[in-house]
Amino acid sequence: MLKNTILYNNVRNLSRLFQQAIDDFERRNHVSVTIHDLHGIFYSPDGTPLLPKRQSHQHHFCQNGRKNSPKYERACISDCAVDAETFAHQHLESFIHNCWKGVQEIIVPVKNREQIQLLLYVGPFRGPQTPPEKFIEAWKELPEGNETDYTRISNEMLLLGQGIFAMVEDQRIGGKVPRTRRELIREFIHRHAHEAVTLTELGKVLNLSPSRASHLCKHVFGLSFQYLLLKERMSRARNLLLNSDQPLKYIATQVGFSNVFYFYRMFRKFYGMPPGEYRICLQQENRNC
Repeated sequence: MLKNTILYNNVRNLSRLFQQAIDDFERRNHVSVTIHDLHGIFYSPDGTPLLPKRQSHQHHFCQNGRKNSPKYERACISDCAVDAETFAHQHLESFIHNCWKGVQEIIVPVKNREQIQLLLYVGPFRGPQTPPEKFIEAWKELPEGNETDYTRISNEMLLLGQGIFAMVEDQRIGGKVPRTRRELIREFIHRHAHEAVTLTELGKVLNLSPSRASHLCKHVFGLSFQYLLLKERMSRARNLLLNSDQPLKYIATQVGFSNVFYFYRMFRKFYGMPPGEYRICLQQENRNC
């Protein structure tokens, strides 16, 4: 009980520290920062986000029209949650993204072992493309970026993002290198739950055959490797459903499901209702979810 209380307090303190650092960055640079936690891992054990209200673009220009027009909502999600992230995964470096609304954003990937963990969106800036007529007046009020500003902001944001990721990882493992087989299994699932991993890969980490690795999971946790993997994926999916506006198909892929229908079926089996219904239930703060 004491250990859980200490962990909760540490996570809460980290969250406040992150928020303060990002707020300071925004004030200094006159920008808004959005953070896409691609795999749903930046959460406390009880599901509280470490970076609350950062998963979707909160700048008034970005929000303009989204809630009243399904067309605009789809365009924004397609542009930032699909197209921009696809480009980021292909290039793995910071870049300037031209939004369909006529603005530019700096997008900064934060990587670990050559895998993107966070995508940091910084902006918006008035871009060279004229926006749809509905947004022209608001567009004119945005700052106009330049190459020098973009480079400086990108470098600062990368350092901040890397610092956030390193502190979260250090907190998660308690500053220790996993040594026991129980710790190694937990660490393996945490790092690879969003991938198509099997007992073969786990066995290589443990220096065991797949069958012995399977037996060890059941012996140590009382659960199969497949269930441990599913449990982690479901927890991450729940986090993203509650704290982001990303489409269900996208969330399924991000947490490790190649088949969206299988994701729906497993989610319903795990939580008692389909993911779309569960998201609405959570947003309404229904305790029966």
